[in-house]
Amino acid sequence: MAFRRHVQRSNPGTFGQNKRTWTPTVLYSIDGCPVLVWHVASLRELFRGDNPAPSEIHRYPPEYVPKFYFAEKHVLAFGDAGGDNTEGEFEEAFSNLRRRPDGRTVSELHFFLRQVAAGLLGLIPPSTAEFDVFGQLARSAGQFRMGHTSNNYMNYLRSGIGQLG
Repeated sequence: MAFRRHVQRSNPGTFGQNKRTWTPTVLYSIDGCPVLVWHVASLRELFRGDNPAPSEIHRYPPEYVPKFYFAEKHVLAFGDAGGDNTEGEFEEAFSNLRRRPDGRTVSELHFFLRQVAAGLLGLIPPSTAEFDVFGQLARSAGQFRMGHTSNNYMNYLRSGIGQLG
């Protein structure tokens, strides 16, 4: 039984114009049969608790590895579906998501990552401070930047996470 995740736009034709109004909708399906549609109006509403962020998040603490894996596995799927983005695009999308989780969508990558964040928040509910996992992902992508068009971050993910399946 194959499990696939599809992201749907609720109002096609408005993205890419001055008006960016995608309603976040996540549709999960098993073997093509819809099993759940979840409308997430606000990511901030999914934050829970007041736990502080780990002091050394840049070292990928063991308890955060599932969160990083969840996000980066979906990043690979996005790249496989539509081509690799550059490190700069990842930095911008991850950073915008961390700073303004409910802000307007600035790119297709940002829109996709917002859906990933909603899924992550639904599965592993963090506090606002713990949501900094996306800030660390922005920093990670930046470490691979070799120029304006490099996509070393995606190559790195494919060599590590891609091998895990």
